[in-house]
Amino acid sequence: MRRPLSVLRGNRDPRRHDDRIGGFVAATETVFTTVPDAVVDARAAATLRRLHAGGLRCVLACDTQRTESVRRRTLRAAGVEDCFDALVLSSTVGVRKPHRLFCSAVVERARCRAEEIVFVGDTPAKDAVGPHEYGMNAVLVTTGPRPDALPSPVGVISHFTELPRYLEALDG
Repeated sequence: MRRPLSVLRGNRDPRRHDDRIGGFVAATETVFTTVPDAVVDARAAATLRRLHAGGLRCVLACDTQRTESVRRRTLRAAGVEDCFDALVLSSTVGVRKPHRLFCSAVVERARCRAEEIVFVGDTPAKDAVGPHEYGMNAVLVTTGPRPDALPSPVGVISHFTELPRYLEALDG
């Protein structure tokens, strides 16, 4: 029979293991509260507000070690927290993009079918190829040329501000 690690280290009360995990979470929260998070591009934020006001359901799906409360603080400071109907964070889901469980969490939180989702991001494998293979529509944001390995249905824009025009073209 294997004994819990906490018992092997001399802690005779296995419940203390939970205390240490809680302490780790609190320490992580403290570090990420002190260390600045990403800066939100003002033009992208304005575009996001416009898309959300137009009735689009927006889900933030990102790889991060930060807790949801820290990420929400960043979004709040940028004035866009209320634009997101849901957050899917790798720190919460336990896997990173483009893992199928992550994509599944995005679909679940978006409350629609995968083919109704437009996944937008700047990393070809994680934000375009992976979501496309899962059945989502995908748009890559890049100032460079279209990557050769990018599947042809994946759209490419040079900045998030181009997304409304891209979506209109899809509908039209």
